[in-house]
Amino acid sequence: MHLKFSPTDGYDGVFDYNPGQYLTLRIPETEQAPRHYCLLREPNASNSFEVAVRREEGGVYSNYIHDKLQVCACVRALSLIHISEPTR
Repeated sequence: MHLKFSPTDGYDGVFDYNPGQYLTLRIPETEQAPRHYCLLREPNASNSFEVAVRREEGGVYSNYIHDKLQVCACVRALSLIHISEPTR
């Protein structure tokens, strides 16, 4: 399932991010720790971005997203983070 995120706080600028960055999501209806999802597309000077969520058996977030998350629902996007390649 692909999710497209757009700001709801009036922000009309663009998001600047790099390949390999992740979006941290928090779903208030769960008691689970936040989850990280990889951004799907390269930055394209827009004010939205997308992630994909694969259903995982027993996965609290993935099953919530697939079964209960409604179109236009608000979720908390905590931050964009970058995971660099491991150093050896």
